[in-house]
Formats: sequence, structure tokens, C-alpha cells
Amino acid sequence: SSSSVASPTSSSVTTTTVRHRARPPRTRRLTVHVVNGPVTAIGDSVMIGAAPALGRTLPAVMIDAAVDRSALPGPEILLALARSGRLGASIVIELGTNGGVSASVIGQMLDIAAGRRVVMVTSHCGYCSWTAEGNSVMRAACIRKRNCIVADWDTLAGAHPAWFAQDGVHMTV
Repeated sequence: SSSSVASPTSSSVTTTTVRHRARPPRTRRLTVHVVNGPVTAIGDSVMIGAAPALGRTLPAVMIDAAVDRSALPGPEILLALARSGRLGASIVIELGTNGGVSASVIGQMLDIAAGRRVVMVTSHCGYCSWTAEGNSVMRAACIRKRNCIVADWDTLAGAHPAWFAQDGVHMTV
């Protein structure tokens, strides 16, 4: 922005223009969490597509993903992994694409996680009537006090439609 200041002199008026430097845009801080120990990832067909990238990024990841899986079997899957001693120190949950997300289901999964770090991934499906509500429930139920954070896949995916197959849900890249 600029402003003008008039300065009186003996015979004339001089106008001085002062230009203020624009403030640099605020950058969002990226929080980096060190992953100590194995990671358990449970999901649906979207996670099956993401499995190669997850494996490259998290070499100690164990992935349990299935086509058409909803959030409903999530607690049972986590409980079986916990009882067998195969539940990792960190857990990634991507189970909303096929519905079944509720505060109760999320609460059960967080109870089974027993303080482990949990990353809950929002769903992206433009034609699924339950996606927006399920994502809202995730954001409300997955709280830091329970060592749970939300990874907002829906927003990121929405900004990059070229990443997806014709269905708009499964990635081609």
C-alpha cells in the first residue's frame, strides 16, 4: 500500500510517496513426527493402491487392506492384531470410503490402540453420500488427547483430480 505526505516549503508543496513493503505470506508449519517402530495400516481398496508408496515411505509398515471394506470391521481387525502382538507402535486407518464411520467405531479403535499414535485418513469420494458426514465424524472423534491426528486426504485429493481414475476415488499415480 502507499500513502502521500504533504510537506510545506517556502515556495511550494512537495509530495513524498512512501511505499510499505508487503508482509511475506504466512507459511503453514509442517509438523514432522518421527516414526519409531513398526506401523500398522488398515484400509480399503484406496489403501491397496497406496501400498507401494506407503512401503517406500515407511519400510516397517504392515498393511491390511481389502476391497469394499467399510469402517465397521476396523475394531475387530485392530483387536486381532493387538491380541496376536502384531499391532504396531503407530497406526494408520483409512476406512471411510465404503461407509460405516461413527464416533462409536472410532472410539473402539482408539481404545484398542491404547495410546499408540493413530493417523486417521479422511475419505475422498465425490459421489458417495456418506463421505462428508464420515469425515466430519473423524475430525470430531480423532483428537490429540487420544494421540490421534487426522490426515486430510479429502482436501488434498480434491485439489488434484488428475491423480485419479475415472471413478474419482482410486489413484492412477
